[in-house]
Amino acid sequence: GTGTLVSSLTLIVLDATWARTRSMCRHFNKMLKLDIPHIQLQPTTLSVYARKQSQPDRICTLEAISLLLQELGEQQAVCDALVAAVRINNSALQAHVKLVA
Repeated sequence: GTGTLVSSLTLIVLDATWARTRSMCRHFNKMLKLDIPHIQLQPTTLSVYARKQSQPDRICTLEAISLLLQELGEQQAVCDALVAAVRINNSALQAHVKLVA
């Protein structure tokens, strides 16, 4: 993008349930001798993901990536496009459910 992103940042994104992600992090740290720092995001809005989250303040992976990029200075339009992709996915899932029902 044309935002002010840090040019040397390497980001590892784990797309899994919260419990599975914790397990994968333990594996990386123990087996691969990596000490991967964690980033804790503080979302200010509820998730738009049309799937029940285990806790109300949880967000999906794509929303988390959007939020992180926004905090790093990416253009708002880029971040909004990522969240829009979640909404498009929601619509596709709803249409699929209607077709199978």
